[in-house]
Amino acid sequence: MQIELKRGVVVYTSYIISGYKAVMGIVFILVIVESVAAHLFLAQWSNMLPWLVHLLGAYGLLFVIADYNALRLRPVYIRSGHLYLRLGLRWFVVIPLNEIACIEQTRKSLEKNSTNLDMTLLGTPNLVLTLKSPVAVSGFYGITRNPSKIQIQIDQVADFLQQIEDESHKSSD
Repeated sequence: MQIELKRGVVVYTSYIISGYKAVMGIVFILVIVESVAAHLFLAQWSNMLPWLVHLLGAYGLLFVIADYNALRLRPVYIRSGHLYLRLGLRWFVVIPLNEIACIEQTRKSLEKNSTNLDMTLLGTPNLVLTLKSPVAVSGFYGITRNPSKIQIQIDQVADFLQQIEDESHKSSD
C-alpha cells in the first residue's frame, strides 16, 4: 500500500508490520488500570499522592498518543534526491541519496555501538543503510547521533527500494 502526498510524494510507513498500534493500545489500557489501582492503594496514606500518580499517568498517555500520531503523520519519504527518515518523536534525519553507500535487506539487528543507529519500533529491522560518511540524526530533547549505519523497518520494502533506485538514477543524470 502506497500513500501519496499532494505534490506526488510517495510516503512509506514504519509502524504497521511491527504491530505498534496494538502494543500501544495495550499500554494505554494498562496505564489506566494501573492508575486506578495505584490511586486506591495510595489513598490509604495520602490525599495528594494518588492525584500525582494520575497526573503522571495522564502525561504518559498523552506521550503515547502523540508518538503514535507522529508516526502516522510524519512518514518516511523520498524527494528531490533526499531520503527523509522519521520515527515518530524519536529520530529525524535527511540523507542525500548520493551519501548512501548501500542498502541491505536484513533480519538481524546491528551491534549496539556509536556508529550504528536503530530506527526500528518493535521487532527486527528489514533494511540497513550504510552511509558514505556519518550524518547528524536528531532525537529527543536535542540529542544528536552521528551514525554511519542506520537500521530501519519499512512496511513497503520493495516499493521503497525501487523508488530509491529510481531517484538515485535521476539525481546522477
